[in-house]
Amino acid sequence: MTAVLVAALILIPAPDRADECRYMTADGRPGYRDGEVAKTIRCVADRLGVSPTVAVDVAECESHLYPRARNGPYRGVYQIGPVWDAWWRSFTDLRRFLDLRPSVWNVRSNVAIAIARARGGWSPWSGCVA
Repeated sequence: MTAVLVAALILIPAPDRADECRYMTADGRPGYRDGEVAKTIRCVADRLGVSPTVAVDVAECESHLYPRARNGPYRGVYQIGPVWDAWWRSFTDLRRFLDLRPSVWNVRSNVAIAIARARGGWSPWSGCVA
């Protein structure tokens, strides 16, 4: 019996931690609570090797965690502007893996693309990084 249990545990694949983020805050519908947005940010940041604390702090500074935030040409949680299309094209594997929707207004897409970009530094958000 123990051998069967051990064999079953070996054959069951370990859950892919990045997949957990796939099912969080899938769109930017009005009414999202700050906690949902922050949870999504922490999940994606953790999976992409970026400080979740800094990631949430930057989003708080940029949009107060409001998915529909708009300031001139800048939109969404991370206030991504005209660079959205270029950033979106540059993270093809991440988009496929997390099944992201192609919209700056989509919470998960905005967060995942911004945090993937932030792996190279928070320079686009330098006014929000201490």
